[in-house]
Amino acid sequence: MHCSNNSITKVTFRSTLMATGLCFALASCSLMNPYVDESLSMNGGPKVCSSITADMEAALACSTALKSRYLNSMGKQANLNAWTGIGLIPLTAVTIGFAANGDSASKISDFAIGSAGLYSLSNWIAAPERTKIFGVGQKAITCAEQAVQPFVLSGKAKERFNSIVTGFETLHKKYALVKNSLAIYSSESGAKTSLISQAQASLLETQQLRRSAGDLLHQYGRAPGELVGTVKNINATVNEALGSTIQSLNALPGYISGLGELYKQNKTGFITFTPKSETKSNDSGMTPHSGQDNAIDPKSQKTAETELSIAYKLLEEANANMTLLVTELTPPSPAKSLDQCGIDTESISAPITVNPGVLSFTVGTKNKNSLSISGGNGTYTYSADESIFTVSQTPAFGGNLTVSLKDAKPGNYIIKVQDSTGRSEDVPVTINAEQKKEVLSCSLTDDLLEGEGKYCTNTKLTTKLQSSLKIALPDQNIKVDGDYGIRTRAAALAFAKKYKHLKNDVNETSLQAVLDFAYQKELETEQINSVLAQVNDDSLSQVQKVMRLQRQSDLLETGFIGEELL
Repeated sequence: MHCSNNSITKVTFRSTLMATGLCFALASCSLMNPYVDESLSMNGGPKVCSSITADMEAALACSTALKSRYLNSMGKQANLNAWTGIGLIPLTAVTIGFAANGDSASKISDFAIGSAGLYSLSNWIAAPERTKIFGVGQKAITCAEQAVQPFVLSGKAKERFNSIVTGFETLHKKYALVKNSLAIYSSESGAKTSLISQAQASLLETQQLRRSAGDLLHQYGRAPGELVGTVKNINATVNEALGSTIQSLNALPGYISGLGELYKQNKTGFITFTPKSETKSNDSGMTPHSGQDNAIDPKSQKTAETELSIAYKLLEEANANMTLLVTELTPPSPAKSLDQCGIDTESISAPITVNPGVLSFTVGTKNKNSLSISGGNGTYTYSADESIFTVSQTPAFGGNLTVSLKDAKPGNYIIKVQDSTGRSEDVPVTINAEQKKEVLSCSLTDDLLEGEGKYCTNTKLTTKLQSSLKIALPDQNIKVDGDYGIRTRAAALAFAKKYKHLKNDVNETSLQAVLDFAYQKELETEQINSVLAQVNDDSLSQVQKVMRLQRQSDLLETGFIGEELL
């Protein structure tokens, strides 16, 4: 099949358009934005949760709308991987097409980066943890709705609630009537104390009832706004968890528990229904009498008593009706704590696991170690000292790391891995010093003699020995090559035979004597005499004096002044 450059260019151009178009389509689509804005309208309708409302029906519409959005978002999450996978196909095809057509490396790199970027973006958006977050948010809003359920009224309960308002007016009228009748009756001589006490007790009961009913109305008035405020807090926390910090979901039970304040009596009272025309009274509930008989239209005691008795009975009946309403409509406190409504964040807040948990390297080696990351949530990132380590991650933001040394120094280091929620795990890394291999510098084929071993493993020491033999035996052809072979041993034996106190043998002492002899040759006579002056015994020879000093210093008794002594 023959393809011209033009046809390849057209295919490439079409693929580019497809990829670009799909990316723009996804970017403009709500699939790319998992966050939920509670102030937006649903299906083009009026805005929900745009402000705190005093209407319970509107408050429940707010919570229902957000739960619906969470459910909708959970469905979208399921489709995201497929859509972003489709987007990778044309981008990959374009990249391959560029390479086949011999295009520039920078163009190929740009499209490869675009593919990786879309892949990473799809991982971020379509993370399964986001589905769980929406589920937790939905459960939390349901808990909030359950918390305010006793304040949701319908049917006859709503009619009974509305009757509290009219009951206030009735109480006010009966209260004023009793106070007026009580003031007139009390001004008459010979008034019965028992009736006065009963009337005063009813007045105090009415005052208390008005306060309780006012508190109740205040609670019902607060409930819708408290629900909307809690739902907004839940949504803000869900959005925060979608972005990074899943630990923020732990605050959800606290928001819902805060609704428990609705079940506490508000002691401010409901002063709207306090009669403004009411005359100030003293502690007994009676209007103070001026003491002037002509200030009140005089009536017979019997008539005054009858009027007070009737007014008192009417007030008692009004009090009983209001007590019934308040008792019936007072919401019961929750049977269990509101922060125990069943919100489970443990499955989302799983810890990060890194395997292996510890890495070890040795300077000079080129081995690579692999790390596998699991648990946590979302994508993974890492941080490491890039002057020490080379780290590669597959796939991008994925759970596999390959670590190797770059320019390492022995010591202890840390590589940190982190998920998209901020949870992290430290991996200790130990870099050991380079282990030098033992290189034998021996060409001897027979068994080593006493003290020869260290010269077979230390080329530098062997070279020093050979140089010293060259000084001690100038008539022999001593080769200085760092190889402790048969010729070096023969020269050492010749040196030992030359100095009778060395027992004519090759051993640790005679080999050390060669090194000490060379060092003694480098010293001035005065320095040697200064050292030997420490031994005050003229009966000893110079060699014996040196050997005594070496014995006192726990040195090998070579009979020559060695480096160890001086």
